[in-house]
Amino acid sequence: MNRSAVPAYFAAAGLVVGLAAMPVSAAPAPQAGWGDAAKFTTTRESGVDHVADKPLHVTTDNGAIKIVKGSGDKVHIVAKIRATTQERLDQTKVATARESDGTLKVVVQWPSARKASEGCDIEVQTPGTDGVTATTSNGSINASGLSGAAVLGSSNGSITVDAWEGDLKATTSNGSIEATAIAGKVHAESSNGRVRAVNVAGPVTIETSNASVDVALKAKSVGPVTIETDNGAVHLKVGPAFVGKLHAQTSNGKVTVSGAAAKPVGKPSRDEGTWQFGEGGKESEIETDNGSITVEVVESGD
Repeated sequence: MNRSAVPAYFAAAGLVVGLAAMPVSAAPAPQAGWGDAAKFTTTRESGVDHVADKPLHVTTDNGAIKIVKGSGDKVHIVAKIRATTQERLDQTKVATARESDGTLKVVVQWPSARKASEGCDIEVQTPGTDGVTATTSNGSINASGLSGAAVLGSSNGSITVDAWEGDLKATTSNGSIEATAIAGKVHAESSNGRVRAVNVAGPVTIETSNASVDVALKAKSVGPVTIETDNGAVHLKVGPAFVGKLHAQTSNGKVTVSGAAAKPVGKPSRDEGTWQFGEGGKESEIETDNGSITVEVVESGD
């Protein structure tokens, strides 16, 4: 995409707000000879009228994203921009546009192709949402206190989500994923990072290639759960409502399943087995190549 031009959806929406005109603070000019390091920085703030029950999309490059619940009738945006020259800093904008379906889009517009060291952190405070999509090429993502389907992706950074009324899909190629108090489905993928999902409704699907996985379902969650890691231990807690067959297997470790509700199917071995929880239900699967698997039935909870 040509970052020197305003994307088509901004022009079509009829609303473009550039944060470039409202600097809050700017760093002094760096000394010459620093090459292409992004030593020119500024913080800008802006506000957009809130429209209830509409999605939010936030996109940045080489920067963190934070999306939290705010108050009032405005969506507040704080952008921290890093550029290689003062001219590029002045020309960089964080634009917002309201699409015809009500979606609010927040995107960074560089004067030309972004330099490798340049980036922008974005924080959004909004009274509410009906879904959030957040994407960064290199940075963490934090989201809390909102609702609707959350689709969060980073190519290199951690993802943290808390108190979310909706489904969650979180993907990072190199970082941990932490999800707490999620009212819907959880789908989490990391190629290299720990995944922890606690007090989640489910169903749950988790995949990581080189780290441990911890999952605790809500007491009323029926499952199912699918967990896969190439190198790490797995710990799963389920409540009394959990039903279905659960198969667990490790190539190098021990499988332990405890709780009166877990009925062995056949004769489980040290490193593999199947258990039935209640009657009927969907099948759950846990697999790790190098680590122990522990499943606990918790008789009380949320």
